Amino acid sequence: MTDPGLIHFYSYVTGVSLELPVGFEFAGEDDASATYVDRVDDGPITLDTPVVRIRVVGEIERDAGPDAVRELADGFAAVDRETISRQEREIDGSPAVTVVSRDAGRVLHQTVVADDNRLLSIIAAAPGDDLLTRFDAAVESIRFIAL
Repeated sequence: MTDPGLIHFYSYVTGVSLELPVGFEFAGEDDASATYVDRVDDGPITLDTPVVRIRVVGEIERDAGPDAVRELADGFAAVDRETISRQEREIDGSPAVTVVSRDAGRVLHQTVVADDNRLLSIIAAAPGDDLLTRFDAAVESIRFIAL
């Protein structure tokens, strides 16, 4: 049964299906990424706007997945900001690492995942810690679907 507090999204560009909290909407995509925002109103996207961006970083050799995931996650963690946590996990059967950090009052929930021969980043950002648990649930809801 679907949680009434969640909305399902799918991007043909990224091949990623996920559920985000009610209030998020599709904000657009380009040839390698899809963006979702939680707008309080129809105003412009600002630093106070919760954002989720899923990006196909590039292609990798199938057996390079775990190493490629760790390497990009190390890059997220190396940036000069406060690291809150780092978690190795599996998402839809694929190796992944999530790095959560804080930068200028914003929380960044950055996940790298290797699906088949692709490396993807899922980056969520919001002011404060309010959506941190929901971002983690959104990452757990991810399914990779090739249509």
